[in-house]
Amino acid sequence: MKLAPIVAFGFLCICNYASGKPDLDVVSFICSDTLFSGTDVYRASVLEVVLQLQVGTPAYGCNYHFQFTSNSDTCYGRGACDGAFAPWDCEMCLNFAGDYLGVRCPQSVGVKLQLQDCRIRFESYSFVE
Repeated sequence: MKLAPIVAFGFLCICNYASGKPDLDVVSFICSDTLFSGTDVYRASVLEVVLQLQVGTPAYGCNYHFQFTSNSDTCYGRGACDGAFAPWDCEMCLNFAGDYLGVRCPQSVGVKLQLQDCRIRFESYSFVE
């Protein structure tokens, strides 16, 4: 009966996460006044950073830093989620945040968005929160 402890452990791991969907209410957001053009090479850095934050944050403990350089333009980012949520709920929250930023701050060099259960930030300079 070695299977019983494994099943019980798996059940405990699954139940360790909060139930329900993340709260996607916007608490605050700031879009940089500095904009990049739609063809700017910095755009590639921003897109890669946002994508990696959406995927990496839930995979690496709900608090993830990432930077990407395209040519000589570096974008620095951080994603964070409520640690009580399952990785898939964290990813859902950050995907919503990425979509929100794409509409509200489509060409901002830096953005800071705080939702109720997750946050995302990217800048053209290194930062610490």
